[in-house]
Amino acid sequence: MNITDLLTKLSIPYQAEGKHSREGWIQIDCPDCGRGSGKFHLGINETSLGCNCWQCGRKNLPYVLHVVSGMPYAKALESLREIPKRIAKTINKRGTLKFPAPIRLMRDAHRTYLEERGFDAQEIEEVWQVKGIGIAPKLAWRLFIPIYQNFEFVSWTTRAIGEKNKPRYISAAPEEEIINHKHLLYGADLAAHAVIIVEGATDAWRIGRGAVATLGLNVTPSQIKLMSQYPVRAVCFDNSVPAQKEAMELCRCLSLFSGQTINIQIDAEDPGSASPKEIQKIRKAVFK
Repeated sequence: MNITDLLTKLSIPYQAEGKHSREGWIQIDCPDCGRGSGKFHLGINETSLGCNCWQCGRKNLPYVLHVVSGMPYAKALESLREIPKRIAKTINKRGTLKFPAPIRLMRDAHRTYLEERGFDAQEIEEVWQVKGIGIAPKLAWRLFIPIYQNFEFVSWTTRAIGEKNKPRYISAAPEEEIINHKHLLYGADLAAHAVIIVEGATDAWRIGRGAVATLGLNVTPSQIKLMSQYPVRAVCFDNSVPAQKEAMELCRCLSLFSGQTINIQIDAEDPGSASPKEIQKIRKAVFK
């Protein structure tokens, strides 16, 4: 299946030729500025599945399919992950995925951990595709967190569900991933024109779609390059002195690129433990 097959299946009108068309792109009506207009202002890249409206800017493709077709967001996301894609040549591919242990659906212990931290376990499972590792010789009792690039599963990380289980995060080794996870932004497929940049996966879950995680406090040049492509980027790291020092340096680097860069300092210890009220305030400030 390809993107045109999916659009046909969902009865979404499209064009591959015409006034706003160019090779390698499929055009549909933009749900935000031209729904039902027949002007086909929004383009979807056939290779990367990148999505951009020439009138109102970059879009999140699962959101577009969700709004235009009426299908649930998680279902739209799942359908895109069934489309074979080619990773951009500019990203260094390493090899094939290798998993640390048998990966299963989350068990009660995983769900309880999430719910005790104020997460919706079903949403984490459906939108972020998180699964669980139970009894295993390696990485036992952890959340298994897949990392996607252009909706293709390319790497992974894990998060301990017991606070005494250290380290909290353990990610794929170089020989266990297709692309180095530090060359990616976790959650990028769920973002559009604006992003909130956080450190860890749970921080991204708390903020919701539009958050991207660097998977560690140290940010790589590859990640900065990806961040610079968003017109609006807000850095929201932990409120510790070392984290804020890194946040200020990252903002300085990003300010060299066109667009708007913001440093958000929070009251909570980190975004993952922020209150719903504070999260709402953060999202309102960035996703206007």
